[in-house]
Amino acid sequence: MENITFVLDIGSGATKLLAGYVIEGQPIVLEALKVAIPQQITQGRIAKIDSSVNAVKTLIIQMEKSLDVKIAAVTLVVPEHDLQVFAGRKTTNIISQQGIIAPMDIKNLNNLFKKESAGATMAQAGIVPEQFILDDENVYDQPPLGLTSNNISLDANLHFIRRDIFQDYLDVCAKVGLKIKKTVVAAHGISEVTAALLETPEEYLLIDLGGKTTSVSFIAANRLYAAVTFELGGYDLSEAIASGLGLSFEDALRLQEHYGYDERENTYDGIIFRSSGETGPKTIRQSELNQVITPFFKTWLEQLASVPSELQRHVQAAIDFASLPWMFTGGARKLQGFRALYGSMRGHEPYIWPHLDVIGARDPQFAAGLGALFVTDKYAALTDEVLIPVTNVQRVKGTSKKAQYNAYDDEL
Repeated sequence: MENITFVLDIGSGATKLLAGYVIEGQPIVLEALKVAIPQQITQGRIAKIDSSVNAVKTLIIQMEKSLDVKIAAVTLVVPEHDLQVFAGRKTTNIISQQGIIAPMDIKNLNNLFKKESAGATMAQAGIVPEQFILDDENVYDQPPLGLTSNNISLDANLHFIRRDIFQDYLDVCAKVGLKIKKTVVAAHGISEVTAALLETPEEYLLIDLGGKTTSVSFIAANRLYAAVTFELGGYDLSEAIASGLGLSFEDALRLQEHYGYDERENTYDGIIFRSSGETGPKTIRQSELNQVITPFFKTWLEQLASVPSELQRHVQAAIDFASLPWMFTGGARKLQGFRALYGSMRGHEPYIWPHLDVIGARDPQFAAGLGALFVTDKYAALTDEVLIPVTNVQRVKGTSKKAQYNAYDDEL
């Protein structure tokens, strides 16, 4: 049996717990559980820590019973809220007198990067290896264990998010009693797991539609370079439906996902909801639901269209963000009729609608968790350890001599 990785994803609309492993680059999911918490995240912060703690405990108890395992450590998914990305190189001497590269040498490189800081208000949330370089200048994308060299260098991207946001996620794990195996920025995980899809382009904007937020991330060569988040998501639409049609939130969400937007000419405008209450019988037709969804969707598209210009401020190179394809993921894309409505409003073209065909986790809400599972396996040699930052990094124009992706690098 492969070693099982447990992934915890505390999202803006739900908390998810996923168990699985990776074989030959393919994620295998043993179980994926979630519990909806519509108001869980506000401005990037976990609004009610205790509620999130209770949700995680419930999921852990259920998964431990189902899989007959003890969950002591997790890979933790964190948001790309206020993300900053830097690139740098670290070099260390090989410990072995024979110059044979061992796991401890890779760990030493990891520890050197872990000491980097982007200032008191930012916390390091991930190290993404680019290439390992030996004395003979040969380059490897995976740790060259067993080869010989006097020194080994690593080029890597560093992800930082706001320290207060990061601390909220650490606090939840601490209160549950979980150790953190690795932290993965959500957009980075998704970019890694979608890299193998044929429709994934070299450069694109990844749009993650959450319960209360929408994040837009710039991905190039399967690497995350910048992200912008705004406060509007699928549960906001549910609240608009509930308010506009006089329904409970639960009934509104059910109509949103089961009926959604449907204005086909051959569709009979039948009754899609019927109830009886103190004020008498209540019925709702498809056209009434359309009338609530349409203005909300228009507002969301308008906010989305303004993001590319904001992304440019986070990237040193001049990128034509307006021409990049959009890739949609996240739980809120489950709105029935999303693509028809998007087309009728002449949404951005081209766009990509990826399908992560993984048994047990096909729900787009699990995309970040699947990505984190993939990242944990791919970079297994780099483990997260809590170290005290001792040096600062500054954002400057890229001067790296790497053969690829120079235009998007910010050097340490």
